[in-house]
Amino acid sequence: MANNFRIPPEVESAIRARDVECVYCHKEMVPTSSALRADWATIEHLDHLPPFKYREGQTADDFAMACGSCNSSRGAQPLAAFVAKRGIADTVAPVIKVYLSRSRRAASSM
Repeated sequence: MANNFRIPPEVESAIRARDVECVYCHKEMVPTSSALRADWATIEHLDHLPPFKYREGQTADDFAMACGSCNSSRGAQPLAAFVAKRGIADTVAPVIKVYLSRSRRAASSM
């Protein structure tokens, strides 16, 4: 599996095995060869910190699979803002809930 983000194959495999549907809207993930770009399975960087490449120490828990539509809708918004704006905090995939919880704990300890 080649990706544009230099994510190691074992990390990408773990992401794809875990996220068989969009972590936000639960749409089934389809290969990028689908006719509709909005349906493509895309790799989402949860922290949205440049450079948008794999950084040493990152794990599958730092990335998620999102449909092209949700990934595009999020744009450059912080994850917490996107989830709140959409009103999906209760329905997002567990990886998103864990990431948000981890982020809140880190912010409160500063």
